[in-house]
Amino acid sequence: MGSASCAAASSRSFPGRDLGDSMRFRAIRDAVQFELDSFHFYKLARDKARTPEQRAVLEGLYEAELDHLHELEEKYHAHLDRSVVELSSDEQTLLSNWLFRGIQLTEDSGVIEL
Repeated sequence: MGSASCAAASSRSFPGRDLGDSMRFRAIRDAVQFELDSFHFYKLARDKARTPEQRAVLEGLYEAELDHLHELEEKYHAHLDRSVVELSSDEQTLLSNWLFRGIQLTEDSGVIEL
């Protein structure tokens, strides 16, 4: 059943309740995923920071992404399971090893090298 026929069937089954275009839901899901990916990246990068300056910049970016996630959750009622947001230490290690493969942060390296 196509998205138009699903929406039509839905409005017949639930009068006054049109579920809308499924592409819009996809865009919301993609936006949430993008913010979640950015959140994890900055969180893990922050944990790898070697200087207070690196940590401060990455902390600010991490907090901005966290705010974006909360805004999307609130606006679109996209309540994320905490296990998706708060990765286990094993998951963090695996993701960190993959994301930062070949990137070495030192006291002399700048955040731009991420």
